[in-house]
Amino acid sequence: MSSHSKYAFHKRGGFTLVELLVVISIISVLAALLLPALQKALESGRTVACASNIKQVSLCLNYYTEDNDDWIPDAWCWWREDAPSSWYGATLYCDTGMGIYADTKLFQSCPSARLDKSKYYGINEYIGTTGFGGSAWPPKKPDKRINQVQNPTYTIAFIDGHPTKDSWVARPLLLPMVASFTRRYAWERHDGMPNMVHIDGHCSRKVPEDLDIYLWTDPSVKFWKTQ
Repeated sequence: MSSHSKYAFHKRGGFTLVELLVVISIISVLAALLLPALQKALESGRTVACASNIKQVSLCLNYYTEDNDDWIPDAWCWWREDAPSSWYGATLYCDTGMGIYADTKLFQSCPSARLDKSKYYGINEYIGTTGFGGSAWPPKKPDKRINQVQNPTYTIAFIDGHPTKDSWVARPLLLPMVASFTRRYAWERHDGMPNMVHIDGHCSRKVPEDLDIYLWTDPSVKFWKTQ
């Protein structure tokens, strides 16, 4: 084989810069097409895992109410193991929280909340305090029992908590209140449909428009109130 032939062989065996750029461009286009689908699939998996976790939180609520004459735990410290008998001067019902029934990491285990500043699932403010606005300072003694909930299929027990502050308690947008309250739950999580578990133990997902309260006659009221 002549030296000229050897040179031609080696020249044909490599990629030219143009060919390499074409390959890189094709890979980039494929990645751009596949990445959204992959991200959606991953988020779907996280949503399912979150639903499983919040379902377990609901089971802990059942254990708590069975052991405490049907009283719903106080929103200020429901996740703790050693909830004090008083909290900043307010008398609570008992000296334990739901933390005695599970690892407390369960209560802040939504996989999609990894970068959130506040990670807890939020207890429905209406049932965990004296009502809407009941989580305002100072703390108040809970005044509801689980057997007072007239529509357990609708009333929310826990929902994906607010991503930036006080996620341990949740409430909807409340326009009818004298001082309107903003949303206090993770309305943007799971593609804009946060996970929630109802008093009867079943899980669901809803868009914020189905949960927020603009008038006291709105159907959304049944998701938060006990009657």
